[in-house]
Amino acid sequence: LKDPRQQNYLDYNLGSVFLSLGEGEAAVEELERSLLLQGGRTALETNLHFRAVFNLGIARYDLGEYRQAAELFARALTIDAASWDAKINLELALKSLRTERISLPREQVLPQRDEREETDAVLERVHAKEVPVWEKSLPDADDALDW
Repeated sequence: LKDPRQQNYLDYNLGSVFLSLGEGEAAVEELERSLLLQGGRTALETNLHFRAVFNLGIARYDLGEYRQAAELFARALTIDAASWDAKINLELALKSLRTERISLPREQVLPQRDEREETDAVLERVHAKEVPVWEKSLPDADDALDW
């Protein structure tokens, strides 16, 4: 490659292909490699960074690595806080993590109570920030069409 930064795109694309084929471990390897080489932060590179982190979260989720997936979706939200897909997937990963813990023996679940409270706090904060946005987008009763 003439421009070494193009390697990021190549690794990202290859990782995305592996992800779409259900090859989670290969996808993780390529997507992590695409994140290692990223340099400056032009708008295009920021977009690539977001997509690589997001897809890596999906790959980790597909592998049943819910904690890592949640961390990656939260990281994606630090790049693009308006991403509904990242918000939805973060919540899904956190719920899957919670469900996984419920199925564990009680002695393994108890030490992680602080983490559950932290998870609930994150979800409540996201909910609190989104409610005003949803309420603003609702039509007034006078504007609603009668079906």
